[in-house]
Amino acid sequence: MEGEIELDVVKKRAVKGVAVLTGRTLILNLISFVSQGLLWAFLNPSQFGVFLIVSATVNFLSYFADIGLGRRLFKKRKLPKKKIIGPYSPCKKYWFRSSLLLFFY
Repeated sequence: MEGEIELDVVKKRAVKGVAVLTGRTLILNLISFVSQGLLWAFLNPSQFGVFLIVSATVNFLSYFADIGLGRRLFKKRKLPKKKIIGPYSPCKKYWFRSSLLLFFY
């Protein structure tokens, strides 16, 4: 059949994808570790505690940021810009307010 991808090609792409994602994760973890070391050096313990609480909250909420948008993008290749931006508008408002609150704290 025309248009089918051979099994060897799929295997190579899968291995390459896993290697790239693993490398990316390692690099991001290294950057995170170095940046936390710098924060330990420049922040006092109470400030660092506030940073950790905010960071944990952001990481927890980031799991819910997509809410199925990625799956929808795979199903429908050409979405209007309004449908792509729509789900992210509440997130932008939340992050903007949180940033202001932290800036003035």
